[in-house]
Amino acid sequence: MTRGFDPVSFHLVLDHVFVFVEPSLEVVASLEGAGFVADFARDHPGQGTSNRLVLFKDNYLELIFLRSRNEARTNPLRLDRRADWRVSGACPFGIGFRGGLSGVDAGKFFDYRPGYGPQDLVIAVHEENRRKASQPLVFTASPARGELPPPPKDWPDLDAALLEHKNGAKGILKVILEGPGIRLWPLASSAPWLELHDRPNFHMTVFVDGMGENEPILVHDLLTLASPIPQKS
Repeated sequence: MTRGFDPVSFHLVLDHVFVFVEPSLEVVASLEGAGFVADFARDHPGQGTSNRLVLFKDNYLELIFLRSRNEARTNPLRLDRRADWRVSGACPFGIGFRGGLSGVDAGKFFDYRPGYGPQDLVIAVHEENRRKASQPLVFTASPARGELPPPPKDWPDLDAALLEHKNGAKGILKVILEGPGIRLWPLASSAPWLELHDRPNFHMTVFVDGMGENEPILVHDLLTLASPIPQKS
């Protein structure tokens, strides 16, 4: 089964995808060895997590890890369950968009106001995540004043060097998520850049523009980075 979001009907664009990793961040060394820059870091007070980001001009890859189990257990997102995916069976992936929901779709999300970022930041999280964590965390961020949050290239005071990867990587083009019983809520028609497959084990493959024709790189048990699949002529 393969389903996906249609960012046109949703008035959304891909912001980032996340994968849970270990706090030791050994994955960062693997990424740097493959020519990526993964120096941008951020804490999430009240949520119990921290991250490292691989930034591109229009989207990014988030390596998220558990920083405080107590904070996570009292937060509505309960990301401790996803951090413990090996024993909990929860999905360790998330799909984040920028933009606003409209019509009936908006009623399928609840507002989450994190304790970090702009004061007016509202993250709309799919209601399915209240009941179980076996599916990817699906959410969209939009300030209350209605402006579209900026992509990384427009973040204030961002060091431009964080967008320059030695391997030439320029951005996320496609994402394939795999896992037991994995699916996507029936909110929109399929999108060519996002695929979900019911497989025995969790895994994310991120296709990155600009990497050339390199072989896929397994940087973590859960994560493979690959060059775009060449189009048949």
